[in-house]
Amino acid sequence: MGFLRSAWVAAGFRLFTPLAMLLLCVPASAQLSTTDSQRQERVLFKGQQTIGPGRRWQVKFTSESNHRSARIAGHVHAQGGSGKVVRVLVLKGQSVVYDSGRLRSVVLRMDCSEPGRYTLIFDNSFSTSSAMVVSGEVSLVRDGEHGAAEHAAWIVE
Repeated sequence: MGFLRSAWVAAGFRLFTPLAMLLLCVPASAQLSTTDSQRQERVLFKGQQTIGPGRRWQVKFTSESNHRSARIAGHVHAQGGSGKVVRVLVLKGQSVVYDSGRLRSVVLRMDCSEPGRYTLIFDNSFSTSSAMVVSGEVSLVRDGEHGAAEHAAWIVE
């Protein structure tokens, strides 16, 4: 029995030693994933917003350069209001480029890689008597390596 244990330990040591040497020789920076550090995000909406009957809530932003992977991404949920629904719109200039329709929950993922002035709108204009509360988070997001000058090219008003 002692011989088998010694053989097992010796075999394990022979397998462990090259693996340990390999791990010790790899630079620490090569062991870390850079995926998260390459993701850039700017929050447009986070939390809750009460929107009165017949009203809209909006935030405007400008993209001044081409970001290949730029998008608006997030989710919102409506409470109260007419039928407990929200309508989410995105305008580029005066043109509607996204319209969710009236939904209780909206998951948004929309390309905004072209330069321009955009507006994100939560619409309760269809309700004549009920306020609604919109909750969630919506951000400008892009992946990949970009310089600081390009990151500053998003201007949120």
